[in-house]
Amino acid sequence: MNKSERSGTVAAEAGRWLRQFRVDAGLTGTSAGKMMHTSSSRIGQIENGHSMPTTRVILDLLWIYDVSEGDAVAFFAALLKEDSRSRLSHPA
Repeated sequence: MNKSERSGTVAAEAGRWLRQFRVDAGLTGTSAGKMMHTSSSRIGQIENGHSMPTTRVILDLLWIYDVSEGDAVAFFAALLKEDSRSRLSHPA
């Protein structure tokens, strides 16, 4: 598995978490996109794991979704775990 493929698995994990945070916040993809000054399709690309968001975008989404500190820590820990799992099962 190359770096791009590992990034894809991390992007998918990030997307799953971010979608759940959005749903828990009671927001639609359209409303989240408006709050981020982007399109709902961009939110969909992130949530479907087709695009790994930058750290800035992640932090903005966590703020918009009013994610607790504990949930944010769990989110980043899950991303690190997925990246480590990908690296160990498919070394570069």
